[in-house]
Amino acid sequence: MVSHPFRGGASHKVSRAREKFSQSDRLGAGDLLPASLVEEAMREEGVRPYACFYTPVVTIWTFLTQVLGPDRCCRAAVAKLLAMLASLDECCSKTDAAVGQTARAGQYDAEDVAPDTGPYCKARERLPVGLLTRLARRAGNDLHKRYPSGRLLGGRRVKIVDGTVVSMPDTPENQARFPQPHTQKPGLGFPIMRVVAVLSAFGAAVLDMATGPYKGKGSGETSLFRGLLDGLEDGDVILADRYYASFWLIAMLHKRNVDCVMRQHQHRRVDFRRGQRLGHEDHVITLCKPRQRPDWMEEGA
Repeated sequence: MVSHPFRGGASHKVSRAREKFSQSDRLGAGDLLPASLVEEAMREEGVRPYACFYTPVVTIWTFLTQVLGPDRCCRAAVAKLLAMLASLDECCSKTDAAVGQTARAGQYDAEDVAPDTGPYCKARERLPVGLLTRLARRAGNDLHKRYPSGRLLGGRRVKIVDGTVVSMPDTPENQARFPQPHTQKPGLGFPIMRVVAVLSAFGAAVLDMATGPYKGKGSGETSLFRGLLDGLEDGDVILADRYYASFWLIAMLHKRNVDCVMRQHQHRRVDFRRGQRLGHEDHVITLCKPRQRPDWMEEGA
């Protein structure tokens, strides 16, 4: 495998940022996800605040500390939260001040902030998926806007789309929604979920994401990506692999004034004796509309 210099440098920067975050004695998530942003998302999702220590704001901050730390267990996240509370007088960040304000107001019982991870785990289960999804999209788009496109493609916003699959815990609920492949014998495999994400080419932030089963009608990468087209903006440029280079998908992007950069699909035959040659490996061709309309496309679309 040949290492890519940009990929290696970006990976090193991410690792350093995570290490710096985990070594801090504070939660620090207020800079990543301000309380005002969480509260606004709660109002948009219709989530009512509840009077306890593990409010949605505190729970989300603690959860971020857990997933970004070296020891990703709940006990380590709660221990860091308690350590921060023990040094409230020395803290000065907005995150710690918000947690300290909740603590000093007496809005929690003693057992809620005990070393036991039970209250934190229950509070994490209460977090609505819609709230987390909205926050992830907003944080990703805010990060995307911080990084200018520079001179590439005349300063156009470049977004990457790609898909992957992930295995999931072998539970009856997951098996029913995300069945395992036929190649795995029953009782020996794991549920498989397909994931398609739109990422910022410059900030490396996830801007939007769609999930679905590994197999079945409408479970392919292009099918999931079609559900994300409304999140694209006028003037965007989509960068994708050749799997996405279908006539219908390119036409749908063009209708939204979104250009795309993809390799030619391996099943499409092109006669390079026709068209206009611009230079080495640079050729203008015309894609003809297929005669047969896809099953998923409505008639007249």
